[in-house]
Amino acid sequence: MDIPENDRRFLERRRKLATTWNATGMMVLVGMGVVLTVFFIQAPSLVNPYHVVARLQAGELEPRYLELMAVMLPVAVLLCFFVMAAGVLLSFAVFANERRYIAILTGLLAADRPEADTMPPAFNAGPDKPDAH
Repeated sequence: MDIPENDRRFLERRRKLATTWNATGMMVLVGMGVVLTVFFIQAPSLVNPYHVVARLQAGELEPRYLELMAVMLPVAVLLCFFVMAAGVLLSFAVFANERRYIAILTGLLAADRPEADTMPPAFNAGPDKPDAH
């Protein structure tokens, strides 16, 4: 059961990521929660639409503040689309790694059992292998 060196490095990187992600992800979520809490306390107009509506109805918003909000709305919408596109692009990288991982495992299984079925060509493509299509 011989694994090529580049596949060994790939599996080692995946193992490290898998073992550290829970703690890292939790720290990121806690940090985001802290920032959101600070915004709710210090600048509720940035994150609380009910606060903004109440100030609008009370006539407490200055015209320049309304102008700033109107200018920032398209920026916020574009930023949301940028974040969604980044998520989709990240998904491409994640699935490319998964195809490589499946190819490594399939190769190991095939080495142990020559009669084992191989994966379809699409699963054998990876970042360092051209797609079979």
